[in-house]
Amino acid sequence: MVPFNYITIDSGKYATKALLRKPDGTDKSLVFRTKIEETIKNEAQGNSYIVTYNGKRYLLGEQAGASSTSAKSSKAEELHKICTSKIFTTVSAALALAGILTLGIYKSIK
Repeated sequence: MVPFNYITIDSGKYATKALLRKPDGTDKSLVFRTKIEETIKNEAQGNSYIVTYNGKRYLLGEQAGASSTSAKSSKAEELHKICTSKIFTTVSAALALAGILTLGIYKSIK
């Protein structure tokens, strides 16, 4: 059985958000602060996560330092790529078990 009908992710200036729609029509959401700092820690607390990206270890979320945000909203920013990667890897195991390996990226044209 497919674990999700769709997943949408938005890594914004304040928060990174994901909405997962299950086959039964219910939704699950994931939200954490779009803050990051390089770290040597192995554990995170609260709504924070430790991730490894391109060989570096990062602390994401509320525990990251106050100066670790970005006023830029470009999804090409390293900060937004890492936050989006965190959500995608969180759900990728379930997707792999269901035989799904499709990722679509949508860009608003203005």
